[in-house]
Amino acid sequence: MRVHLSRGCLAAASAGALVTSANDSLVGNLAPMYWRFISRTNVDSTIRKLGGEELIQACLDIEPLPTVQGIRRDITRWTSGVKHGACALVRCPAGAAVATKASGALRADWVIHAVAPDSEFGYEGLYTGGDASQKASGITSQQFSPPDQLLLSAFSSAFSEAARVQASTVCCPALGIGVKGWKPAISAALGLEAVVQLNARDPTSVKSIEFVIGGVDADITWREWLKVARALLGLPSGIDSDASFKEQASQGRITWELLSQGHLQADVAQNKMSSQCSESMGAHMLALDKLPEIQEMLLHRARGFSGMDIPLTAEQELAATRRRTTR
Repeated sequence: MRVHLSRGCLAAASAGALVTSANDSLVGNLAPMYWRFISRTNVDSTIRKLGGEELIQACLDIEPLPTVQGIRRDITRWTSGVKHGACALVRCPAGAAVATKASGALRADWVIHAVAPDSEFGYEGLYTGGDASQKASGITSQQFSPPDQLLLSAFSSAFSEAARVQASTVCCPALGIGVKGWKPAISAALGLEAVVQLNARDPTSVKSIEFVIGGVDADITWREWLKVARALLGLPSGIDSDASFKEQASQGRITWELLSQGHLQADVAQNKMSSQCSESMGAHMLALDKLPEIQEMLLHRARGFSGMDIPLTAEQELAATRRRTTR
């Protein structure tokens, strides 16, 4: 399998499947007064515009979940959050992905709608699911599980959908780095982890995954994805120095070759997560804990609510899930 990083517009890319960063209702920006959409553009709106009415209807034809109660929406702990209008239903929850046929002017066979969760600390800079808080409250229910697990799942689900619909080439954005608030480095780490996991369990179904970096902060995102890919995957084959790596990256496209299961490149195979990181994040194939952004995330998670050493009580944890109405 090959993994590429490139600069450009995802909606203009050509592939068997295009992954788009969707919302859980699969309605694009149909709630124009919803605060996240005001004065913003995103790749999903561009893909839906190019896909036309046929793509929009294909999303609406997907059967909604029978209930939204207990489903994490927006800030991931708000299982009681309420939405209205087109956003009231959940067709694809955070961490999942679903494929529809591509249409209109899109240069692909399939569009895969992947739903990223909100970032570790959300827009308030808070995450109530810290390890210390869980131990003190005794509450370990789904709404308090770490959001990075859902972001990894969003990437993994998208790539699994591509394999299911037999799309051998995939173009994917940097999921979660827009209104969802994830740092580009964490998105990159989890996106690459999802690729390596897919390569290990099914190395032949998808031959190429290309992460296409664009948008208003493309320069920053590009630098962060390059930094993470270099740290986790090593130098691409045929490139023998960091100077050559930088030169190749300056051309806006760079490629790694991942070999079949059990025969990953040496740099990948030698990356092992520490036992402490594995305990906090679950089993991973790449040494994610070598990244400062992951280290910071795990530090705040260990401290608990608001990065403080004093954990929440059970009553405070439960109150945090009941106090919000999201419009």
